[in-house]
Amino acid sequence: MESLLLYSSVCGCGPDMIPLPQDISEEEITSIILDTTALAFMLNKPLITRLVPIPGKTSEDKTEFDYHFFYNTKLMGKKGLTAKKLLKNNESFGFMLE
Repeated sequence: MESLLLYSSVCGCGPDMIPLPQDISEEEITSIILDTTALAFMLNKPLITRLVPIPGKTSEDKTEFDYHFFYNTKLMGKKGLTAKKLLKNNESFGFMLE
């Protein structure tokens, strides 16, 4: 995911249609969106993130789309970092932890 965010710094859209395992937590999704938001803010760019949890799939499984606009790929692995863990000591972002 970090590599995709780095590529976003030189493009205009951000990480788009990223397949994720079904068991990814809401906090992990929030963390990815916050990373993209921070990058967009720092670079003054309109970056978006579209994340797609795939039902019945886990990390390292491949997608099985039968649609010519989608490329089948390996799902992103979960990192285990959440915004709550990363921001717990920073009072500036306390409103996000409630």
